[in-house]
Amino acid sequence: MLKRSRLMAPGTDTCIGRPRLLKLMGRPHKITLLAAPAGFGKSTLASAWLNDCRGLQGWLSLDASDRDGTSLWLHLITCLRRARADFGTALLPLLALENAVPPGLIDRLVEEVAEWRQDAPQDQLYLVLDDLHSLDDGTNLPLLLEFLSHTHDFIRIVITSRSAAFLARASRLAPGSIDLIDQHLLAFDASEVDALAQTFGVRLTPAVRDRLLARTEGWVTPIQMILGQMRSNTGVQSSAQSSAQSTASPSIQVWNDAWLD
Repeated sequence: MLKRSRLMAPGTDTCIGRPRLLKLMGRPHKITLLAAPAGFGKSTLASAWLNDCRGLQGWLSLDASDRDGTSLWLHLITCLRRARADFGTALLPLLALENAVPPGLIDRLVEEVAEWRQDAPQDQLYLVLDDLHSLDDGTNLPLLLEFLSHTHDFIRIVITSRSAAFLARASRLAPGSIDLIDQHLLAFDASEVDALAQTFGVRLTPAVRDRLLARTEGWVTPIQMILGQMRSNTGVQSSAQSSAQSTASPSIQVWNDAWLD
């Protein structure tokens, strides 16, 4: 069953800017892979990148139902039809009737892309495939990698995944076509923690911020949890600024001792 919610990028209204990473994502590679465990802001960053792109756009959130069968291809074709209305028209009825991937599907999809490129050479498509790890060990993963290897340069792709292990199976992709941004690059730096703290209404001294970074290694999910707890305490702003002093309030000092030391 087609789930159109999977074709919608998450909102970025409450996100902080990450220009250093968006700059990295602008490097001249066909595919950018954002690979890190859950909670490093991969999907949020991919959505911000897509929001900044000027051209045709597509977003597909992958899930476990895409590992085998036709669900992946129904959703992918529907995603691409948002950029080119007649893409895969002849394939959709076939996929709707089949439980297994029909023979020759990848060849037909590649031909559709080639016709698109020929008919509209001015087009530029920006595509995000979110949560590729959902396809791990499935029959569709090698098929998808084969399809990506044949897409033309007018399709710029960002993939998010909790693992980069699939690269071992991506031999068909040209060397140098994938740019890896891993958890070390995705980790928040000092300026990004400061900006995030401001969105929580929390002011951090450099000493507290540095301890926060050291304790979390820049992992944004626990950073957000700690900032949320700080915000919930009465007088957090004045307490955070004086947290390095002995006069800090007991509630804030508990958080500093438990999380930041």
